[in-house]
Amino acid sequence: MTDVPAHAEVLLREGQAPVDVEKMPVGTRLEFVATAEGYAPRRVVVPAGASWDTGADGRPRLEVAVQLDKSNAKAGGNDPWPAGEPGSEVGGRGPPGTVRVIATPRGAEVWMLAGIGPEARIEQLRCDQDLTF
Repeated sequence: MTDVPAHAEVLLREGQAPVDVEKMPVGTRLEFVATAEGYAPRRVVVPAGASWDTGADGRPRLEVAVQLDKSNAKAGGNDPWPAGEPGSEVGGRGPPGTVRVIATPRGAEVWMLAGIGPEARIEQLRCDQDLTF
């Protein structure tokens, strides 16, 4: 994606929690934002050095949890967007794994940070190879 305003976040909707986000690069920094009606949005960061487990299928798997707080916004207003960490890079290369995002409340919308303007490249986040065992 090009022509994204500088410093604007580009997010991809992954689904409603709990959700498995597949083909994520293991060993890289990843960010997700959870949103739900009546709740303040919240960000969850998977640091580059996070320890992944091995799933039943033999592939890398990581579970992250996020708890949203009730909204404090006045009628017709919005809660502030959860701040990101300045200068951080998201994504990169690594073997593919699955991140399971669980949230309270259940059913919260889960969004993955794909990049920051002025340009975002989705292929930096999605692994295009399959593991074979």
